[in-house]
Amino acid sequence: MVLDLPSPDRSQLARSPLELTVCQVRFEQTLALADPRIALNIHEALGGPAGAYPRMDQIKAPSFQVALSSEGTAETQPLSGVGGWRFQSEEGGWIVSLMTDFVALETTRYTTWEADFGPRMGQLLDALAASVNPVLEERLGLRYVDRLSGLRVDSSSDWARYVDTTVLGVLRHPTLGPAVITTQQQLELNLGGDARCILRHGNPTGVDEDGLRSYVLDYDVSRQAARPFEVEGIKDALEGFSDASLQLFHLCLNSDYLTSLRTGDTPMERAAEA
Repeated sequence: MVLDLPSPDRSQLARSPLELTVCQVRFEQTLALADPRIALNIHEALGGPAGAYPRMDQIKAPSFQVALSSEGTAETQPLSGVGGWRFQSEEGGWIVSLMTDFVALETTRYTTWEADFGPRMGQLLDALAASVNPVLEERLGLRYVDRLSGLRVDSSSDWARYVDTTVLGVLRHPTLGPAVITTQQQLELNLGGDARCILRHGNPTGVDEDGLRSYVLDYDVSRQAARPFEVEGIKDALEGFSDASLQLFHLCLNSDYLTSLRTGDTPMERAAEA
């Protein structure tokens, strides 16, 4: 059965728990992307040294060969090779990875899809297509990692102040819940067509030194069937992936807690200490 999601509210949160966003497009092995001239062309298309990713670094891909030693035994010997390239923003909050079989954009400075991440990813796809024009899209993925931090949880019932009760699972169990130190659950959701979401969530780190907890919501939306590499189709699919991730994020939270993130009011988790 396909997951039926409500229309998303795309407004930017005043207090966002988003920790990391990564988008990756895999395609057939394209050795031209190891060529510095191709890498420079793509870097220039993204603005070059004066653009959003002024720093350009070569990524060495480790590789190995097996050879016989003088004693006749097999030895593994390292070889060095060019795996690709990395372009970074000045502060390091935005990174483009350009490899021979994928490109990726990641950030810890996400704001909105429409005004920021989406256009950046579109620019990268356009530059890739203009330089090497891959034939096949092999996997398309978009991942968001949210960390609800500083949560005051004195009993298992307190989790419901932050996360929807139906999502919490064992943490709401009257006997098992109070004894849980850490937890991580995983779901695979059908988003329609060949799109799937792997949702990992839970309290992976226990209690910090201040007696507070965190809860991680990790959404990995992807499609994996091989198809022609079509830039506009990829852009459209990624916008749908972003909407689905946003909808799932909203569904997983307690509605009052979500309101506090939207308005930027005094954090509920800290207020609970008073």
